[in-house]
Formats: sequence, C-alpha cells, structure tokens
Amino acid sequence: MKKKYKFAPFATRPNLNPKAFDPNDQTYIPDRSIDDPKIHHLSVRRIQMLGAKVYNSATQSIASNSSWHDVTFDTKTYDQGNLWRASDPTKLTIPYAGIWTVSAFISYAADPTDYRQMQILAGGTTLIRTVAIAVNGFQTDVFLSSDFKFVAGRVLTVQTRQASGGALNIQDGEDDNFFSAVYRGPI
Repeated sequence: MKKKYKFAPFATRPNLNPKAFDPNDQTYIPDRSIDDPKIHHLSVRRIQMLGAKVYNSATQSIASNSSWHDVTFDTKTYDQGNLWRASDPTKLTIPYAGIWTVSAFISYAADPTDYRQMQILAGGTTLIRTVAIAVNGFQTDVFLSSDFKFVAGRVLTVQTRQASGGALNIQDGEDDNFFSAVYRGPI
C-alpha cells in the first residue's frame, strides 16, 4: 500500500528569494545553539556565503632572488561580493568590515634547492608569512590561512619568492594555486 504524503500549499511555503546580503543582519543557523522560535521564519537560503576563491589556470614563472613577486590569478571558482576583478588580477578587495578567513596556496615545480616563501599582505602590510624548504624530487607546497579583522575596502595580495638558483614555475590550476577570502561575520 502506497503512503500518501501531504504537501503544504505553495502560498504557505517559506520565501525562497531572500533579500540582498547585508553583513549587519543577524542570521541564525539551526545548529541547536538557539531555540527554534528564533529561526522558524528563516529559510535555508537566507544563510548565505560572502567571499571569493580565485586561481591561475597557467603557470607563473618566479625568478630566483630576494625580491617579492605578486602572484597572479586569472580564474574565479566563486566570487560572491565582487572581491576579485580580472582587470586587477593580483588582488582581492574586502567589501564589508568584519572578520574574514584568508587563505593562499601555491605549489612550486620540483627542485631540491633552498627555500620557497609566501606572504599575504593587506594594504601593503604583511599579515602572515611562511617558508617551506624544498624537497628533492617533489614539488614544494606553501600554504597560509588565518582569520583577520578588516575594514571595508582593504586590498589583499599574495606575494612569493624563492631561492633555487633559477626561475621556477608556480604550478597551474585550482589544485596547485589559489587565493581566497571568506566573510565570517561582523566585528
């Protein structure tokens, strides 16, 4: 015997077309940390993400010297908030003040000599920096990620340098390089 399911008429279903994203609105996530009456009027679609993730679909050659080089990105995986512009491919611009998780990853071609470094800058000031020692026969991966408090309009960039003794490529594709910023909430 087939079970019959009752469905609510369309007019009684929640609105699935939320208003535009506003980081100052409080959005509750139904994780049992608050009681149900506070969230019953929200639809799942009101819980939105704001942020961007970009990568370079081609290799980028980095000279071996002590100078920092901007890492370039040419493809977006997602960009909710217009943080990245193809006309300015080395930067992400923060659209709202608040707490942001910023991450960057690059993978250098295999070369056993010396080190690779990467740093994330905000407005030209270094926020975080790391170093990776090259491993013989393997590509060298460099990763950074942390939460930061930003004002609206803050410009972020990723820079790298390496000391292999010759130019090295940053590998191409989303699996081998990316730069992202994701909004966590207001200050």
